Amino acid sequence: MLQPSELAMVDGELTRPDIRFIRVKMESTLSSCDDLLRIFAPHTTTAASEAVPMIIYSGTRNRTFQVMKVVNEARDTKKHEYDTKDPFIRRYHAVTGDEDKETTITDFGADKVPVISATMALGLGQNLKRVRCVIHMGRGDPAAIVQMVGRCGRDGNTGLGILFMEPTRKNGKNQLSDFTTGGYQDDDTRMDALAVTTCCLRVALALDNK
Repeated sequence: MLQPSELAMVDGELTRPDIRFIRVKMESTLSSCDDLLRIFAPHTTTAASEAVPMIIYSGTRNRTFQVMKVVNEARDTKKHEYDTKDPFIRRYHAVTGDEDKETTITDFGADKVPVISATMALGLGQNLKRVRCVIHMGRGDPAAIVQMVGRCGRDGNTGLGILFMEPTRKNGKNQLSDFTTGGYQDDDTRMDALAVTTCCLRVALALDNK
């Protein structure tokens, strides 16, 4: 029988209880981004005006374009990723032109486009209150993920963070038994821990962020 002396109580506060987290095990490669096919419906089923305002974060500029290709494949709107004025998804990264950046942010805020495929460059100095969902592709630093997902639900409504994570990482820690209690955790170890933990993700991220 479990005894009170065997319990370790942690007294803390969740700073963003309005955000829900879902961790999804990736079935396709990270470079393909094909797991996003499970998220989006054809344009004949869900119009752009009915889509949830969201940001899809990727680790590289090239992958932001691959995300757009997969999203358009899911929506049966192939080649729309080449349209800089597409009414469903736009791209934002460090070397996006200043005019395109401004247009994308303005159109997103004006409800003219619901989805942005971006790197962490999006968010610096931006206060996008319209974001309802943030998707992160691949394992990542928990502190960075908190920062990215924290950009949804800023208007006080519930936000959703969807974390697509590879089931294994080469030379990484891929199961609970790979971790030692009390050992030093570098960034890679913390990244792997977030991918395999059985703890509530909101609690895990709150503790990691201390």
